[in-house]
Amino acid sequence: MQRQIKGIGIKYYYQKLSNGLEIFVIPTSFATKMASFTTKYGSDHLEFKKKGEANFVKTPSGIAHFLEHKLFEYDKESVFDFFHKNGAYCNALTDNERTTYYFSGPDNFNKNLNFLLNYVQTPYLTNENVEKEKGIILQELKMRQDDNFIFLYETFATSLFQVHPRGISVGGEMADVEKTTKEDLMQCYETFYHPSNMFVVVCGDIDPKKVIDVIQQNQQTKEFPSSPKIELKKYDEPDEVAKKEIIINRDIKTPKVTFNYKINITNNIADRVLLDVILDLFTDCVFDKHGELNEKVSDLTENDLRVSQLLVEKHWVLSIWAETHHAVKVIKIIKEYLQDFQVDVQTFNRKKKNALSYFLKLGDSTSGLNNFFTSFLAEHGHIDEDYYLKFKNLTYEDFMKETKKLKFDNYSKVIMQKDLQKK
Repeated sequence: MQRQIKGIGIKYYYQKLSNGLEIFVIPTSFATKMASFTTKYGSDHLEFKKKGEANFVKTPSGIAHFLEHKLFEYDKESVFDFFHKNGAYCNALTDNERTTYYFSGPDNFNKNLNFLLNYVQTPYLTNENVEKEKGIILQELKMRQDDNFIFLYETFATSLFQVHPRGISVGGEMADVEKTTKEDLMQCYETFYHPSNMFVVVCGDIDPKKVIDVIQQNQQTKEFPSSPKIELKKYDEPDEVAKKEIIINRDIKTPKVTFNYKINITNNIADRVLLDVILDLFTDCVFDKHGELNEKVSDLTENDLRVSQLLVEKHWVLSIWAETHHAVKVIKIIKEYLQDFQVDVQTFNRKKKNALSYFLKLGDSTSGLNNFFTSFLAEHGHIDEDYYLKFKNLTYEDFMKETKKLKFDNYSKVIMQKDLQKK
């Protein structure tokens, strides 16, 4: 079935197979083709139960990331060697909401696509290879802790969330990795890697019908149990942050700070897609590198303020990053500014225009297009075909109405400073 994201001319083909697997094919003129195979299973999904079960299963943190590692250990052939000899690059990623396996390349597309489906759907787990993988993952986690930027990023999440798993690193706690068993991994695989919880996204110079036929024929050769009805645990996350302040001592020259807001959005519009658009535009406007706030702190910071934002159930998280020897002053300026922020209509229109032009160029990159579809599906569960039009039709008045509902009362600060005990 052909569909379209209205307003930007991106046409795609959609089909849902009898086993529940969803297929999205976006034909482009690019010779490089890309296919991704995604399960709606990420690091947030630590507690779940199947329909009919009384109690939630609680799994070790980091298990989605652990499974990603293990699925590359295909017992028939090296995954990386296969794609390399067939002219393709392959990799995978795990985030809070999904795990995605993908390849890209100009040649041998059908062969590579079949292999992608086969190795992801053929787990090879033994007690021995699970124990061996623990050492590899633990070393990766240690390396992440040694990276100042990554450690700061993961610590800011810890400072915000009291009960929600978003406060835990995607890779998990080391103690949890050490106690993960083959049985834990298989339980999560059987629950979340059923085709009904997965989707395929394909982009490139391909025939949509032929691609869908290849996937359909591949799936028809396999038997799957009936689709499990999964209930994920919902967390009653408080509005208050977990820790108001965290100080990290590191051997660094310039201190780094993250100032992080946790804002309840239950009084904002229910349309999460439109709300995400509004909040993204808000950060662009308020933290414009040439804007008033950056000018206020320019003499106190080593570079422009950086910002990230995300929606986590009933909360919006806004994190502001700076390298500065004057953390207290910078934080004070940010707090005062956001309590009575102003966005003029000219800035709104300029930033909105820039964002719209970005979406009009989505089709210029195979990987960008694939990632847009994959990320959107993982976050929202569907493709909102009115996404661009919602952005285009957003008025300054509606933008200000929603952003003025934001209450900048609950926040944390994480400061990474020079360890004075080290010479």
